[in-house]
Amino acid sequence: MSTTRDGRPGRRALRLAAALAVTVAVALLAAGCGSSKKSSTSGGGGPGVAAAKEKVAALAKPTTSFPPPGPQLKNVKSLSGKTVWYIPITDKVEFFQAVTSGLRTALGKAGVQLKTCSGEANPSATAACVNQAVNARAGAVIVDAIPIAVAAQAFEAAKASNIPVLVTDQDAPPPGVPGAVKGIGDSKLAYTVNAPARRRARGAALRPVRRNPRGGGDPGTRDARARGPLGRAVRRAGARRAGR
Repeated sequence: MSTTRDGRPGRRALRLAAALAVTVAVALLAAGCGSSKKSSTSGGGGPGVAAAKEKVAALAKPTTSFPPPGPQLKNVKSLSGKTVWYIPITDKVEFFQAVTSGLRTALGKAGVQLKTCSGEANPSATAACVNQAVNARAGAVIVDAIPIAVAAQAFEAAKASNIPVLVTDQDAPPPGVPGAVKGIGDSKLAYTVNAPARRRARGAALRPVRRNPRGGGDPGTRDARARGPLGRAVRRAGARRAGR
């Protein structure tokens, strides 16, 4: 789960948020912006049951360390006073709420403030959030589970204003689609490396999802084909690319 029983952010979400905070700090510098109850129910037998229980027990142990996601940052004091905008696809899901809390704590260690704006699973709302961040001269923008294609013009405005954008929980699209990058990106637009578990954790925000039964489609849009305006915007972007 993303949160504990008392409502506090779960350890996995906090670790993710801390890693995002470090990545955002790197982008800022590069851009020159100045415990659970055990179940009493016994399962069935089988050769893999004991191994599975052992694995679960190991993963359930408290985290006592956090491996750095990259090299140590230099001149962290220069980031103090800056503001990072976090724009999730929606703020109604516990996963994104936990990430928000973790980001606020982690960035606060460096004196960086966090401003949140919900994309409301809607292209217009997402574009409005990005434009607000640009007008506020944000130090950086983090978008979570949102394809760049749904608000391409707004993200171009962020790029023109030298505001770094970090895209999380969303694969980079192929060449020719807004948001395409080389590798995982650069100091202006970058993507985190997605993990299937993270995509499942925020899956509630994208249900119901319409998938290609043949498994095809652009990797940058396949996980975001939700019914509604956001999904339609992504599909239109793909259709324009296919018509070229």
